[in-house]
Amino acid sequence: MAHAKAMQRLLTLCGTIDSVVPIIQSPDGWIDGKDFKEVAMDVLLLRNNDTIGQQILYLETAIAPEGPWTVIATYNTPGYQHHQEYFTTTSGATDQFQRFIRWRLDISDNTLADWATC
Repeated sequence: MAHAKAMQRLLTLCGTIDSVVPIIQSPDGWIDGKDFKEVAMDVLLLRNNDTIGQQILYLETAIAPEGPWTVIATYNTPGYQHHQEYFTTTSGATDQFQRFIRWRLDISDNTLADWATC
């Protein structure tokens, strides 16, 4: 039996040189995979402007909401991107997730201007 959950509706994040980063998805959008052995993620980036620095989107996982959080996927190339990712609870797998999955947006050190990611 398959289940689907929207982790995040379309969202545009914009900032300036002095914006507070990282930006972490609110807990009500996190995936709780306690009853699942596999998770399929469909990641769509419509815009990621690298002409003014680099915005980096991370998928992270943790066994508890308090963490510690571990990066399981990174997206940091410019422009339109569509990724389908598959994660498993299998111990030792390179695509392993723990219980919770969330996203985090961070900015590279060379971002010296306004930025936007959608």
